[in-house]
Amino acid sequence: MKRHPAYQLYTNLLKASLVEPREPAACPEPRVDPARLLEAAKRKFGDGLVCGLAPESLAWLLRVNARGADTLAPPAQLDVLQFCLETAVEESIPGDVIEAGCFRGGQCVLMAGVLKALGAEDRRIWAADSFAGLPQPDAIEAPDDAVFYDLLEPIGRFRSSPDEVQRTFHRYGLLDDRLRIVAGWFRKSLPAAGIGSLALVRLDATFCRSTRDALDILYPKLSRGGFLICADYAVPTGARRAVDEYRLEHGIEEHLVEIDGQGVLWRRKE
Repeated sequence: MKRHPAYQLYTNLLKASLVEPREPAACPEPRVDPARLLEAAKRKFGDGLVCGLAPESLAWLLRVNARGADTLAPPAQLDVLQFCLETAVEESIPGDVIEAGCFRGGQCVLMAGVLKALGAEDRRIWAADSFAGLPQPDAIEAPDDAVFYDLLEPIGRFRSSPDEVQRTFHRYGLLDDRLRIVAGWFRKSLPAAGIGSLALVRLDATFCRSTRDALDILYPKLSRGGFLICADYAVPTGARRAVDEYRLEHGIEEHLVEIDGQGVLWRRKE
């Protein structure tokens, strides 16, 4: 469907703003040597788990996080999220939208902005996060997650707060009663939140256990035709394992669509 130029202008500016540093001068480069972090991880966990990790990739993550962008997602993931939201509205797929692992709230802001611009303000935006950083994984059960848990310590393991999410929404003029913040570990917080049907689920939970907990609770609520996005499927952590195991156990055969070499999505048929 052809969109009004003003809509295209607004959503393009919104996406560009979300990935830009908020206050570049106030966000210095991280004083951490990625190569030393990786060497320490090799000594602790062994070369086999760490050999595929590049210092350049870790340096990029540390640098982007230090600059305070509202989302760490690559631009292609924002484009895909927008497309999924537009499709859900056009096809009248019932339900709200949610991100499990919302961090500072940038992706949820995009959800709110796109839905408002489309006139679909009857859908709530659920922003779920532990707000305590990533959960400590079991090094025996999930050694790949244990490696990243150590590597991400210098940046607080993506710790944020509900207040920070609200401030992010406020900066974009989108803080209203559509926003629902769910705080706590997913296994306990999501079932107690009162979430109904969903048109879109975005998972950015990084680790196997947290990704699986979110799938177990949220996927049954996803409407037919709704979108499931796993933002970190190809990251060398346990998110992919959680998705693959869940799909196998539940006979989900919908085609996985690669987003950007990092994330994937599929649409629920049944």
